[in-house]
Amino acid sequence: MKDTEAKVLDIFTETGLTSSNGDAKKMIQSGSLFINEIKVEDPQIIVSKKDFINGVLLLRKGKKQFKIVKFEALKRET
Repeated sequence: MKDTEAKVLDIFTETGLTSSNGDAKKMIQSGSLFINEIKVEDPQIIVSKKDFINGVLLLRKGKKQFKIVKFEALKRET
């Protein structure tokens, strides 16, 4: 995985909005996960720097659960 990219399943799982990648996949199929208020429809999406708005990514599960991810949060030490 590159420093500037992450799988959408991993992002939702690592932020705690879903309990596992399998759970994230089910939530995507049911239409319950959103990135920047856009419904996630493909579990294979790769989130990159271009998806961040002013360095921030807004994640939503359902109607009331939100998480904000800053761009720096995706960077991993090697």
